[in-house]
Amino acid sequence: MRIAVLGAGAIGAYVGAALTRGGADGSLTLHRSAWSAEILKDAALAVADLEDEEEAKAFAAAAHAAGVPARVADCEDRGADRH
Repeated sequence: MRIAVLGAGAIGAYVGAALTRGGADGSLTLHRSAWSAEILKDAALAVADLEDEEEAKAFAAAAHAAGVPARVADCEDRGADRH
């Protein structure tokens, strides 16, 4: 199973570390730079920690189009106010 984790934020790092500690069977790929739909290829799960809301929506849409379950952290996840 391949898991794609996108983002250099605290949530992305936490998820990557948790999956590694949990002994995720397969590969975990942490992407810290710009993403493309290619990172979703053959992924069983995608997790993103993106600051830009439009980019987060685009990532979620790309994951959906690729048939990959995705979790995108939002401002509330980071302890920030959306307003």
